[in-house]
Amino acid sequence: MNPSESGKLDPNDPQYESSEEFKALSEKEQEPLLDNWQRQYDDEESASVAGPLDLTLGVEIECVLLQNKLIDSRLPLNEQEIWLGQEVIHAALCKPMKIVCGKCCDVHEWQLPLNEVGGEWLEGGCEPNYDNWTVGTDLLHVKTLLDKAFIPDFDKFNEYGLEVRSRILHVAGHNIKADQRSDCQYRPEISYQDEIRAVYERLHEEFLNPNLSAEEKAWRLFSNHSCGLHVHIGNGGPHRRLPLRVVKNILNLHLANERQIDNLHSSTRIDGSALLTGGPHQPNDQEVKNCPESSHFIKMADRAKIGLPTSIDPDQLRYPANQFSRNRSIEQDARSMNIPAWNRIIASAKTLNDLHDIHWDAMKWCVVNISHTQRPVAGEKKQPKQTIEFRQAVGTLDYTETLAWIDVLVKLVKYADSKSPQNVLEICENIWMSPMWSTLDFLDMLGLKKKDETFKHYKHVLGLRSRAAQYGDFDHFAAESFAKELRLAETFGREDFFYEIMKFFAAMKFGEKRPDTVNQRIHEKFMTGGYGQFEKTFLRNFAHDEDWYYDGVPKNVLQGRLLVGWKLHDPIPDDPLADPEDDEDE
Repeated sequence: MNPSESGKLDPNDPQYESSEEFKALSEKEQEPLLDNWQRQYDDEESASVAGPLDLTLGVEIECVLLQNKLIDSRLPLNEQEIWLGQEVIHAALCKPMKIVCGKCCDVHEWQLPLNEVGGEWLEGGCEPNYDNWTVGTDLLHVKTLLDKAFIPDFDKFNEYGLEVRSRILHVAGHNIKADQRSDCQYRPEISYQDEIRAVYERLHEEFLNPNLSAEEKAWRLFSNHSCGLHVHIGNGGPHRRLPLRVVKNILNLHLANERQIDNLHSSTRIDGSALLTGGPHQPNDQEVKNCPESSHFIKMADRAKIGLPTSIDPDQLRYPANQFSRNRSIEQDARSMNIPAWNRIIASAKTLNDLHDIHWDAMKWCVVNISHTQRPVAGEKKQPKQTIEFRQAVGTLDYTETLAWIDVLVKLVKYADSKSPQNVLEICENIWMSPMWSTLDFLDMLGLKKKDETFKHYKHVLGLRSRAAQYGDFDHFAAESFAKELRLAETFGREDFFYEIMKFFAAMKFGEKRPDTVNQRIHEKFMTGGYGQFEKTFLRNFAHDEDWYYDGVPKNVLQGRLLVGWKLHDPIPDDPLADPEDDEDE
């Protein structure tokens, strides 16, 4: 707070919003003050924005903990409204861990910075202290699935949907662990990779360890398609936000590479809208709320067909509709079904609120969630994190998957920071025009090298070999993970209470993540217009004749619907991709 000479708060200071003086003002009197504070937040030259990026990140690990009530019969909820599953995970993470200090390189015993376990719900609950890790709750859809598959046993276990949330971690350098009990003079300092790895290893030691006692085997940890892995990336913490330029570049690069990024994920995390071709605008899995960038623009174009009444004040509309009367090119782009038009709408946004308007109908469930980039409201208990949240990845108990995905996102943000919006527009249009642009090309663009672990990991995920197959090799990461999980179940033994459930989840994940399943889902999304429309040259070179199939729809119809400019109910020629020179000869 900055008191003026009279001892009163300065109305230019956003902290004035929490004062009784402000609350006593009428809405009309409050409006110019709110506008002024919003302008301060939007100022790209302010101290909270200007300067080089200081990237920070946070990770949310969603998982499901099952309790065998035949061994541990404790009630699931105590008098303090704390779930037993929370307490069990919290107790495991409270135990000292072994870590290699980034400064002295010695192994030290240290304790994870951890908030006290407390009752909370994600909606309307208290914000934890992000200087520490938190064991929270989440509503995950597992019990119904298990009830159907294991009817005789479903009343013998309790299930807990949990979310392990990290503290704010620094991307560059090391994170200081202020543990006075450590004998390391640096207390010790560790990388975000080592800290995240240590948490995963502890979860495995406590809940996926065949060497545990019979009593300890009352608990088992799982992850299925309703679990997510959410990664937040910020600019130094909640006191600083990412510049508008960087946010726009991130959205545009992600949108232009949506098909390539989909290839990195489970088939259950690949959603899209089929409105372009007359299909539904809904996710492919009701348990996974995962709205990609393309869906916002396809729905926008579908709404734009209706038009706007002339009596509506443009200032009462959301972006980009509020610009139609002032800028006809934006209106034309909003009616279009192709990525370059969508990129231009993002690039033309003047404020973060404009970008929020694009996401308004699915704000929290966006694959790239920017809802945390909001002006702080003085006096409010829950303040915005000032992060971009990437929500597409499926939950995992394998730290190699988590660290690889974080590496891609960090490099995406750095790449976005290194380019101007105009440069990004040109890059995105070139990608849109390139039928051969691949997922590996995308990773290479971000600066990942073939020798990097992340690059090799995703090459394995895609099922691409760099050498001849040898005996015992797995064709892809999903098969390797499936085999590993089956071996783990066998190590626990067939008499283990969770044996069949472990095999059940292993088989399910294998089916959802194998490359042919992922490719089939991407094919369906492409053929129904989920990636928008393309030019003739692209479509002519993108797929072989035998690849033009979907649900019995004729090839010429599939091709014609995906051609730039086609609209629902427009006639489609017999050969929509005919060479223009052939047309002239006729």
